[in-house]
Amino acid sequence: MQQRAEHELKDWITAAEVALLESGGQVTLERFSWLALGLVRRSPEKLWDLLREASKRELDKVPGLESLLEILAKSLLGAERLGEAADLVKAASLWGVRLSGSVYRQLAWAQMRSGETTRAEATIRELLKRDADDVEALRLLYRLLRESGRTTAAHDALNRLVELDPSGGTATFAHRERGKLGEMPGRPVRMAILSSYVLDPLIPFLDVECRRAGLTPAFYVTPFNQYTQEVFNPSSGLYSFGPEIVFVALDLEDLFPAARRAPSGDELTRTRDEIRGTIAALVRELHANSDALIVVHEFAFTGWSPHGILDNRRADGLSRWTEDVNRDLAEDIGSSRAATEGAQSRKLHYMARMRHGDAALRELAHHSMRYVKPLKGLTRKCVVVDLDGTLWGGVVGEVGPEGIQLGPTAPGIEFVEFQEALLNLTKRGILLAISSKNNPDDVMPVLREHKHMVLR
Repeated sequence: MQQRAEHELKDWITAAEVALLESGGQVTLERFSWLALGLVRRSPEKLWDLLREASKRELDKVPGLESLLEILAKSLLGAERLGEAADLVKAASLWGVRLSGSVYRQLAWAQMRSGETTRAEATIRELLKRDADDVEALRLLYRLLRESGRTTAAHDALNRLVELDPSGGTATFAHRERGKLGEMPGRPVRMAILSSYVLDPLIPFLDVECRRAGLTPAFYVTPFNQYTQEVFNPSSGLYSFGPEIVFVALDLEDLFPAARRAPSGDELTRTRDEIRGTIAALVRELHANSDALIVVHEFAFTGWSPHGILDNRRADGLSRWTEDVNRDLAEDIGSSRAATEGAQSRKLHYMARMRHGDAALRELAHHSMRYVKPLKGLTRKCVVVDLDGTLWGGVVGEVGPEGIQLGPTAPGIEFVEFQEALLNLTKRGILLAISSKNNPDDVMPVLREHKHMVLR
């Protein structure tokens, strides 16, 4: 009886299928979608066998083809049918069906686990060809490059990864991974950081900036708040490290904790002299024991003043006092403006004795390279410019000297201001040169006689 019941049920299903198919139209498409999803769950390879033999005209009739192929690819991967999944991904590309990046990444992971590293790399590179900003795909590519021993390519992948995702987590990952890869050939630079607060998170960002400049950095960070001991001990780790450049980053509140308690004018004057003497002594000792370039960060009072909005109007206001301290440092040693208003995080200060979040650390690292690059001979000494469309608007050979865009109003003012910026560079010792295919007879009257020409 049971076999007969099952036979009758199959007959009914067949009859129902025939009736639905005969009705045609949307019902047929809906029925196919239902059957396809059933095959995906129970036998994905059979559905793929059906689809792979279909023509492009037939596939165009399949409702929700992109979604169906996406589900099918993941089902094939779940069933460990890597060959069929790889064929599907390749076919989808030929059919003009865009699968999500997750399908490519899952396929590459599965290929890596099965030892098919060459195919895994091809899968990832195909995805990156389509979507060059896929961070997770780039992480997978880096892993493949590292495990295959291609050090140079792995370093390049890390550089690209940090460029796409400049967060502290990614910068730290890249810095840690470089230690596993081994150093690349490059101009070495030895950098030390002396700080009254936790500044270790700056290192990954500095490392990124150095790599971009073609430098291979080595770092030394003094133990927490031990900068004085390190500086005044000739046998300290600082001097054993032999830095080429030393960054001194001291926090104003570390040197003057009473700043938040409305100090008196006399106390501010006395502390100003003490800070000036402390910094000067540190710098003298550093110069006595090291040939390194010394860069001292300016102070920034970024907290809430006990005087509130009247702070900048009071003789004992902390904002004006901080400016006076920085002027002292500029006169004595030429301090560096490396901290800005709003760059500090009170939350990090209370939780970890840190001062800066990721955004401020990136900016600080970028600013620091303005001292590192000249030290290593990486500054540009000459700027080469074109003429038409660069120093003035228009083509002088076509419109003549009076027809070019150059003057006090737009269009034209932008070229005047650009020339002024170039002129300022010459005052810093940078050379200017012209590279142009213009006829000299057309351009010389402009260069020599045009009334709005800044560069002559």
